[in-house]
Amino acid sequence: MRSVYLDYNATTPIDPNVREVMLPFLGDFFGNPSSIHHIGRKARSFLDDCRHRVSQIWQCKPSEVIFTSGGTESNSLGICGTARLLKPKGGHIITSAIEHHAVLHTVEYLVNKEGFEVTVLPVDAEGVVNAQDLENAIRDDTILVSVMAANNETGTIQPVSELGAICKKHNIKIIVDNTFTPMIFTPSKLGADIVIHSLTKFINGASDTVGGVICSEATFIQDIIDVNTGTAML
Repeated sequence: MRSVYLDYNATTPIDPNVREVMLPFLGDFFGNPSSIHHIGRKARSFLDDCRHRVSQIWQCKPSEVIFTSGGTESNSLGICGTARLLKPKGGHIITSAIEHHAVLHTVEYLVNKEGFEVTVLPVDAEGVVNAQDLENAIRDDTILVSVMAANNETGTIQPVSELGAICKKHNIKIIVDNTFTPMIFTPSKLGADIVIHSLTKFINGASDTVGGVICSEATFIQDIIDVNTGTAML
């Protein structure tokens, strides 16, 4: 039976050229890049080169590129890491009703377990967030806004540049989930402090285990892993 695969918003098949480039890292170059021996240093050199290449594509500094296992981890790291770091300034987060569960569940966790408050913005009949609704929802203790660039179910594109400009005016950090936009948007183009990516959604781009956070140098993310115990703080 012939199958026609149309679920590219879930994941994409790997291009043969991409697979060929990746294969050596599933065999010969297996080292832990944090190890100090020569096998680890070799892995580190490849990782650093990859980070540099990604930074050129996204027009940012290598130090602003954080690799993760995928979009869900990237959103958790971006939202939790930023919210916890900024909590001394306030505990109010704004998101929209049509975000991916990776965002909504993370925000729900912060509300239920860590005492944050959230405002969930409605959308219009076409699934678009009204910029004035964001303006009206901002409070003195608002520290973070998280919105997606494009919806994975409807394809609706949000006015992220306009939303980003509002956040900048109020000195509020904004995270843009670019997971479901098969285009390269830089943080500056989106007006965002943090941009979330998942390479599985880039057509034929990579495996299901590669994601990334592009974090502007002026934005810091607190670790969500306890470095002393290795326990995830989520």
